[in-house]
Amino acid sequence: MKIHEFNPIIYPYKLWVTFPINPTELNGKFKDNKYDLDFTYLKNYEYEAITQQVIEKQTENIGAIVLFYPKYNHSCKTISHEAFHVAEKIYNMIGADITDEPFAYLIGWVVECLEKVKIEYENSLLIDEKASLIVSIQN
Repeated sequence: MKIHEFNPIIYPYKLWVTFPINPTELNGKFKDNKYDLDFTYLKNYEYEAITQQVIEKQTENIGAIVLFYPKYNHSCKTISHEAFHVAEKIYNMIGADITDEPFAYLIGWVVECLEKVKIEYENSLLIDEKASLIVSIQN
């Protein structure tokens, strides 16, 4: 599992994104503001994605992690939905009112981050499929 980290620079908040989900690795890396999270509940989760506010244990950085389930085709609807949750968490944390332009730009930035990770994940699957095909042809 690769956990991608993004920094919005103007906000004191990180964004982490992962495809696929490894609850053990997540439990070792993140906690919430009071307790260690137990990500094992994610094994039976039936949604395309989930956004969770977390604190990185090693650095104490606050942020949100977006967890994508690989068995789904992640549409622009899902990506924009999760981007809204991330932006809303940032605004709630800093005590800002949700206003048109700044909030819209933040959602756009989150969408770009999520899309980047999605494309990288899909490309890695294509590379794996091509490698498997080459091996099967050679045998």
